[in-house]
Amino acid sequence: MILLKENYSITKALFKNNKKSFVFNSIIEGFTPGRIYLDNVETPNYYVVFDGGNFVLYVGGNITSEDTYKECANFINKSILTDELK
Repeated sequence: MILLKENYSITKALFKNNKKSFVFNSIIEGFTPGRIYLDNVETPNYYVVFDGGNFVLYVGGNITSEDTYKECANFINKSILTDELK
């Protein structure tokens, strides 16, 4: 997973039809603390969004295999749900 630090235009299209797009846009605009991770910056299939203001985790997109699901879950457990956060 890649932490997105700039060029959020691709994420706006990815989140456009999501009911939580207002939360994601608030993170993108810097109003809500959070981080956005994509599996691929150029053509993302799935994403992980950590809303640091509310301590909420969002996962979405197209996870097509069990291996990809496991990779995503492992990433969340190791990189986002750290001991400091717990």
